[in-house]
Amino acid sequence: MSKITQKYLSALFIPPFVVSTLASTSFLLLFQLFRITELIIIKNVAIVLVIELTAYVMATFLPLSTPLAVLFAGIYALNKLSADSELIVIRALGVSITKMFVPLFFMGLTIGALLFFLQYSFIPNAERSLRLLMTQIATRGVLGNIKEGKFFTEMNDITIYANKVKEKGKYLSQVFIHFREKSNDETSAPAASTGSTVLASVNSERIILAQEAAVVTRMGELNNNKLSLQLLDGNILKVNAKKDNKLSFEKILFDKYIFPLVDSSLISGSGAINCTRTTKELYDIVIKKSIPYPSADVKEQVKTKVEFYSRVNNALLCVVFLFLGFSLGVQRGRGKNQNSVVISMVVLAIYYSLLSAGISFARSGRMGVEVAVFSPTLLTFMISLVFYRRLKWVV
Repeated sequence: MSKITQKYLSALFIPPFVVSTLASTSFLLLFQLFRITELIIIKNVAIVLVIELTAYVMATFLPLSTPLAVLFAGIYALNKLSADSELIVIRALGVSITKMFVPLFFMGLTIGALLFFLQYSFIPNAERSLRLLMTQIATRGVLGNIKEGKFFTEMNDITIYANKVKEKGKYLSQVFIHFREKSNDETSAPAASTGSTVLASVNSERIILAQEAAVVTRMGELNNNKLSLQLLDGNILKVNAKKDNKLSFEKILFDKYIFPLVDSSLISGSGAINCTRTTKELYDIVIKKSIPYPSADVKEQVKTKVEFYSRVNNALLCVVFLFLGFSLGVQRGRGKNQNSVVISMVVLAIYYSLLSAGISFARSGRMGVEVAVFSPTLLTFMISLVFYRRLKWVV
């Protein structure tokens, strides 16, 4: 095949691929519009932060939207070649179907490699930044409603009172905090800057008094920044309700105490913690096993494996879906239409149904994670191969 023909096929594929990527990402973004609208209306977020938030969300959708864009761009490019009779001209020049697929194959490899590179650190960092920004927006909106000399009760199980409020809730003076905890088992939690530990019983309440308080950012799990309230010069009164209905009291003095601030109604579901890990971290955990799993829970370990293998699978999907789009896009002779888009939608429905079912089986221990993730891709490749082999007889 001449270089001109190769460049023409590549140029015919790239514009619809870009358009399809933007379209599929925007479509997925529609499902987040309600949450973004809630932030704008309820939290009164600046438009600049909304744009930044939207950019992070779109970046996290790339692993899903890119393979879909490759599929539909491949169908469009080959449909156009067939409709304009350019495919007949290319075949008349002695170019076989296999040789015609070669430049598109390398195009799929390039896109897959680029997607894997983005998933290595860029997309996990975007996920981490998204979680941080959502937390900042939610907390900033909440703290902005704290008024001097008034009880603030908009956060679940937390009541905050401050005599003085500065910079829209960022700095507080003479602070009173009432916090109610509910748990089924006894757990331990840090109580003060000294590092001592206090047992949290079945039901407990904390009353915290502090002279000063400020919103700070601290490092959390996987280097995720978390917003907290840094309290200075105060004390904690903890009331524990035992299972025998008896009460116990503890009082702790502190110079500095970090109180976490979370508005779970807005940041829940912003992404599993595994999404914020780089591919190198996941590789060290799943393959090299040089880093232990963060949790001893088998289901959590399965989630970590699914995240790692899904990143590898997404890169492979770019090649497999392009092969499917190529095989479906070539029309069976002039004037014939095989409803390539409809067939592709059916194949996609089968693929994602099997993938979802496989991951469910893997989480229940009835199937290996590798089988659950890669089997639907292998089946899609086999379906693509069937359509590709049929091209030998009709073109």
